[in-house]
Amino acid sequence: VESLPGGERSLNVKTDLAIFHYHLFPGGVTSVVSLSVRAILAHLPEVERITLVCGSDRHLKSLEHSIAEKVGEASARLSFDVVPELFYLSRESGSQTDGDLADREALKRLLRTRYGGALWWVHNYHLGKNPLFTEALLEIAEESPEQRMLFHIHDFPECARYDNLAFLESFIRLPLYPVSENVRYAVINNRDLTLLEQAGMPENRVVLLNNPVPPDELAHTDPRAVR
Repeated sequence: VESLPGGERSLNVKTDLAIFHYHLFPGGVTSVVSLSVRAILAHLPEVERITLVCGSDRHLKSLEHSIAEKVGEASARLSFDVVPELFYLSRESGSQTDGDLADREALKRLLRTRYGGALWWVHNYHLGKNPLFTEALLEIAEESPEQRMLFHIHDFPECARYDNLAFLESFIRLPLYPVSENVRYAVINNRDLTLLEQAGMPENRVVLLNNPVPPDELAHTDPRAVR
C-alpha cells in the first residue's frame, strides 16, 4: 500500500478508483483489468467506487455482465464511462497543431472534473496510441500534485515499437517517466522492474505487479509449473 501514489494514505481510508485504458476490447490488458476489478470488489471494501474509463463502448456490456456474474452485489460499486478522446489517435501528420493544444486542454478539464480526487490507475499510458492523452496525464501530474496516479506498464514503446515512439515524441514535451510524489509505476515482470530501476527510477516509485490469474485456472495448474 505504501508504494501507491500518496503513500501516506493507506487503504484503511475510503477511496475511489478510476481505471483508464484506450479501450476494453477482449485481450490481455482487458483481462488484467477485469480480474483486478473482481479482486478489488471482492476483497477491498475500502474502495467505495470503481469507474472503468475507456474510449469506446464496444464490448462494455459483455464485460460488465462477466464481472457482475463473479462478484454479485458488489458490482453496484462499479460503473463504466466512455470518453472518446481516450481512444487510439490516428494521425497522418506526426506534428502537433494548435487544434491539438486546445483538445489537450479540454481533455485535462474533463479528466479533472469527472475523476479528480480518485486514484487514477492508467494502463499503458505511454505506448504511443494516443499522445494527446499521454501529454494530458503528464501535465496534470505536474500541475496537480494532489492527483494520485498509478501508471501500469504492460509494454514499452522503446522495445521495437519505433513508430509509436516517434509519434509519441512528436507530441510530448515533458519527461515520459516523471519522478514525483504523486506518481507510482506498476510493472508486470522482474525484467521491466530492473529496466526502470537501471534507468534511474527510485525503488520506492515502482512496484512489481504480476498479471492476475483466475482462481479456477490456478486450481488446475501444476504446482511444479508455477514460478
